[in-house]
Amino acid sequence: MLKKQLSDRQGNAPLNGAAEPANFGVADSGENGDVSRVLADSSEDRVRATWDSKMQYFFMVISYAVGLGNVWRFPYLTQTHGGGAFLVPYLIMLFVEGMPVLYLELAIGQRLKLGCLGVWNEIHPFLGGLGLASAVTSFMIAIYYNAIIMWCFFYLFNSFQSPLPWAECPTMTVDNKTFVVEECDISGPTSYFWYREALDVSSGIDTSGGIKWKIMLCHVFSWMVIYLCICKGIKSSGKVVYVTATFPYLILVIFFIRGITLDGAIDGLTHMFTPKMDQLMNIQCWLDAAAQIFFSFGLAFGGLIAFSSYNPMKNNVERDTIFIGFTNWCTGIFACAVIFSVIGFKATVMYRHCIDHNIAILTEICSNADSTHTLCFDMNVSWSLSHETYKSVFESNLSLYTNYTSGSFRHCDLEEDLNK
Repeated sequence: MLKKQLSDRQGNAPLNGAAEPANFGVADSGENGDVSRVLADSSEDRVRATWDSKMQYFFMVISYAVGLGNVWRFPYLTQTHGGGAFLVPYLIMLFVEGMPVLYLELAIGQRLKLGCLGVWNEIHPFLGGLGLASAVTSFMIAIYYNAIIMWCFFYLFNSFQSPLPWAECPTMTVDNKTFVVEECDISGPTSYFWYREALDVSSGIDTSGGIKWKIMLCHVFSWMVIYLCICKGIKSSGKVVYVTATFPYLILVIFFIRGITLDGAIDGLTHMFTPKMDQLMNIQCWLDAAAQIFFSFGLAFGGLIAFSSYNPMKNNVERDTIFIGFTNWCTGIFACAVIFSVIGFKATVMYRHCIDHNIAILTEICSNADSTHTLCFDMNVSWSLSHETYKSVFESNLSLYTNYTSGSFRHCDLEEDLNK
């Protein structure tokens, strides 16, 4: 009989009572309901795929959570909201919303063995819209995240050139005289390549500028790579995460070692960890910190629910939540330090280039003036001027010298360059 066969299969004693008709797909009340539930659970466990190892699961969640939200958006918000001051609300929001929601998503996914679309319907039919909203949100995020991957491939393919196309500014010839493009001379070759080559920014939103076929091919290629990573579910993506989870950390370590050896890296790190405490009174700072937690962890996107649904039922969710949460937070801080060391270098280069421009104008003034001219009392016979002398003597008094030259002095400020 059905009850006896089921009891023997589960290793329990035979159920008492007469045989009853089989009831497939309908959970009746009492003892039969419990038996049907056990059968359904055991059947679900048999057909649900599982991770090959716990390490594979951790790598998947970390590679999902640690991404552009940490390396790109977190440093941007840190700079926008006063450097170290932003770290305070971010840490508070980690415990207020980050850890609880992360635990919730990992727990319900592991317990119900369903993705984001089915898990909320299982809890209550009225909550089914949450799963649909998560899927739509993930789709929208994937569209613009993939555009960023497109730019990464564009830079990767261009990096095989020598010299690099963003290594120096382009030049233009007018009346047999060669000049550096002024826009590039002011902003720098890397920014110029980004806006004029990679983005190819048009004059306005009403001017599309047409399709850029190089960018379009990179976009198609990025979608093809994503398809190859997920085409076989966790059997393919589970293997890919060994690269996607470890490679970003390897790159960050390499960039950090290189970044802290650059001129101006200390200025960038000082700018990052120097808090502007007045920002803590700004409500937008707290709102951005709360939103950044969702971006950093990938909360409410449905991915964490899906990943945890492939875990065994007895997996320790609390330990996973603490480990993943602090790994994500530490990664954000480390990535932010890497970015700010490079920002400090770039700002220093811009600052020194600005000073060199002003020194060239002062040198021109003194080279055409009498040797007893008051502007030139600190300049030697070769009409050279050091950065130290410029900053101590001329920097704060440039307005006094504008009448002696047709050129225009630039305002040079390292703090302003860092804020840019």
